[in-house]
Amino acid sequence: MAAKHGSSDLFELSAPSYYSSRDPLWAGTSLDRPPDTVTARRQEPGKVLDIGRYGFSVLSLGNLVISGAVGFLWFLWKADDRNHFWRWIVAGGHIAQAIALTALVIRFAVFAQAALCTSMLASLALQKFQVTLPNSVPMTLLQHQNNGPHQLVVNLFGSWKKGKAGVLGLLAVILMLTTTVVQFTSTILLSDLQISPISDVVRALSIPATINWDAGISSQATWSGDGYMLLAPSQYPAFAEYSQTEGHRETIDGVHDTGTVMRAFMPVTQKSSREMLRSYKGIATTLDSRVVCARPTIKRASLDIGNVDECAGPRISGDVSTDLSSVPRFRYHEDDKVTETFNCGTAVPNAQWPSEWSLMSCPVTQTAGIISAMDSIDEVLDPSSGTRYGMNTYMLYGVGQAYLLVNTTGSWGRWLNYCKRRKIFDDGGGPTVSNLTLASEQDYIEKGEWLDIPTNDPEITFSLSLCYSAFNVVDRDISADGLRNRTEPNMEWDYDNRTFSTDGIRRQLGTLRLNDSSTLSSPNDTLAERGILALAPFASNASADGWVSNSTTRRRSRTGQAILLNANLGWKNTALTFCLDCQPSLENSSSISATGTDGSKGPSSLHPHHLSLMTTTLKATGHPAYALQSVFTNLFSMSYYDLALKFDEREDVQSSSFVLALRPMTWKAFASVLVLLIVHLALISIVVILFASQGEGVIGGGWASVNQLRSQSLNRWIDGHAAGKRDRWVGKEMKRRGDREKWVGVGGNGRIEVRGVKTTGVDL
Repeated sequence: MAAKHGSSDLFELSAPSYYSSRDPLWAGTSLDRPPDTVTARRQEPGKVLDIGRYGFSVLSLGNLVISGAVGFLWFLWKADDRNHFWRWIVAGGHIAQAIALTALVIRFAVFAQAALCTSMLASLALQKFQVTLPNSVPMTLLQHQNNGPHQLVVNLFGSWKKGKAGVLGLLAVILMLTTTVVQFTSTILLSDLQISPISDVVRALSIPATINWDAGISSQATWSGDGYMLLAPSQYPAFAEYSQTEGHRETIDGVHDTGTVMRAFMPVTQKSSREMLRSYKGIATTLDSRVVCARPTIKRASLDIGNVDECAGPRISGDVSTDLSSVPRFRYHEDDKVTETFNCGTAVPNAQWPSEWSLMSCPVTQTAGIISAMDSIDEVLDPSSGTRYGMNTYMLYGVGQAYLLVNTTGSWGRWLNYCKRRKIFDDGGGPTVSNLTLASEQDYIEKGEWLDIPTNDPEITFSLSLCYSAFNVVDRDISADGLRNRTEPNMEWDYDNRTFSTDGIRRQLGTLRLNDSSTLSSPNDTLAERGILALAPFASNASADGWVSNSTTRRRSRTGQAILLNANLGWKNTALTFCLDCQPSLENSSSISATGTDGSKGPSSLHPHHLSLMTTTLKATGHPAYALQSVFTNLFSMSYYDLALKFDEREDVQSSSFVLALRPMTWKAFASVLVLLIVHLALISIVVILFASQGEGVIGGGWASVNQLRSQSLNRWIDGHAAGKRDRWVGKEMKRRGDREKWVGVGGNGRIEVRGVKTTGVDL
C-alpha cells in the first residue's frame, strides 16, 4: 500500500498484493512470476527512436509526399501555356481536380504525421510529466492508436491548466491547429483560381483568304465610289502591327513622321474569333500606313472673304512647296522640287469658342511623295505585270496622296460680319479692322509641322501643314502573335460632354497616350494593352527594306489593291471637312479666276464617327499625321472586311486561340498553404527531436500500452468501477472518492503509478 512520509504529498507504492498469479495478462513472463519482478520495456541500446517501421515510413515518406505535392502545386502556379502538360491540365478543365487530389495527398500525409506525433507527445506526457488519474488511461491508449491531436489536447488540458506539461500542451495545441487548417487546403488553394485566357494548341486550317479574280467576280462584290467615308464603321477589328518609329517623328525640324507602321488585316471575319486570336501564320493583307506632315513654304498668299452677295466663307490661295529631301524614302517627281499653286476653301467654327479644330483638306497636285516600304526605293512594280517603273510612273500608280491641311480660327458670325462689311451678328463681335488682310511673310509663325499665317485681326489665323501618305498594300504570308485576348472597341457616346468618346479606338490605334508635348521616350501603350497583335518583320534585321515586295508577291496582291482603291476613293480630288461643328466654305468663282484653278469637286465630309476620331486625335496629339493615319486605317478596315465576306480563294494557315479556363492568378493562397506546411514540418521536427532525446516508451506498441496499465493505481478502478462506464462517469466517481487530483505517470517499473497529489497551496 502507499505510505505517506511526513508532510510530503508524494506517495510510495508498495508491491501490489492482489494480482492474480493465474491471470496471464497481469503476470510476467511466467505464470508463477510475481508481478513486481516485471521490468519496463526500454529503448534498445543505440536506438534513438523506437517508433517502428510504420513510424519511420510516416516520417520519411510523409516528408517526401508533402515536398512532391508542394512542387506540383508550384508547377501549377508557375508554369504557363508554353508547357504542354500544364496546358493539358488547365485548358482541359482539370486544374480543380488536380488541386483537390494534391490537397488530399497533403492532408493524408499531414494527418499520418500528426497521429504519430500525438503518440510521441502522449508518451512524453506519461514518461516525463504527469497527468491526472482520470486522463491516464486515454493518454496511455493514445500511444498505440489515435485519431490526431484533438483528444490529446483535451487530456492535457487539466495538466496544462494546473501548471504541468506546459511545453507539451503548447505543442499539442499548435499541432491540432495545423492539422485542422490543413483539412481546408483545397478550399484555400482554389481561392487563387480565376477565369483567365490561356493559349490553345496551334491548329492548321484552310480558310477563305482572298478573291479568285481569275474565276470572275460580280461587280456587287466590290464597292465603288466614296461611300465608306459616309458610312459609320460597324466594328473596329483588331489587326497586327509592326512599327519602326524611333528616330523619325520629330528629328527633322518642321517634320512629323509616324515612321514605318505596317498593319496586317487577317481573314478572320468573326469578332469573337479575332478577340480570342493568339497567333496567326498565313496570308493577310498588309497596309503601309505611314504618314508624314511637314511645315510648308507659302509664297504670294492671298485671302478672299467673298463679296457682299456671296458670303461663302474665306478662301486662301498662294504657292506651296516644301523641302523633304532629308525625310527617308521621300522623292520628288523627276527630281524636280516643284512649287504648286493652291486655292483652298476653309472651314470656319460655328461657335465662338470651339472645342475642335476647324480643319479642311485641300487637294494639291502630286509633285512629290513617299515611296512605300513595300516598293523599291528607286522604282515601282506594276501590281499586274510586275514591271518596274521609275519615280514618275510611281506618281501615277502610287495611292498615297498629298494633302494640304488648313486650320482656321474665328467664328462663323465674325466671318459673316467681315463679309457684309458691317456688324450683323453678335457672335464674335463686329469687324475690328476695315479690311481683313494676311500678315506679311516675315511675320509667319513656325510651329512644328504647322505654319501659322496671322491676319490683322488677332483672333483670326490660318494654320497650314502639308501631309504625305505612303498608303500601299500587299497580300503576303505573315506571322502575328498576341500576348492576351482583347475586346475590340466601339464608338461610344459621352453623355456628360454630349459628344462621341473615342478613347478605346484611339488606344487601339496607339494615339491615346500621345500628346503634342511627347518626346521620343514618352511611354505609349504596349501592343497587348492596345488590343492588337505583334506583326513579325520580314527581314532578319527588322529594317523597313525587308518589306519590299517582289514581282510574284505584287501580282498576287490584287485583292489588297482593290480594297485600297475602294477605301481611298474620293481623297485625291476632293476637299474634305475634318470637323463636326464648323461651316465649310462653298465655291467662289471670283477667287478661282483670280488665283488659279481649283481642282476639287467641292467640299465633302466624313461620317461623324470618322470626324470624331479625327478631331479627338488632333486635340490629343496636335499632329495631323496621326489623325490621317487613324481615319484611313479605319476606312481600309471597313473595305477589307466588307470584301472578306466574299473571299472564295482558300489558303492554308496556322492559328491558335485563347481559351477561357480556371488558372492560378494570385499567390496568396499558395503562400498561405506553403507557410502552413512549413510550420507543420517544423513542429514535427521539434516533437521528433524532443522524443528522441527524452522519450523512453514504445510508440505504436499495443502490448506495451497495456503493460503500462498493470498498476495498483488503476487496477481497482478497472476491475471494480469502470466496467461498462463512460470516461465522464469514471472521472466524476474519482472526484467523489478524492482520486481525481492524483498525478500519475510511468514509474520505474514501466507502469502507471501515482507520483503525487495536488493539495491546497502546493503545485507539483
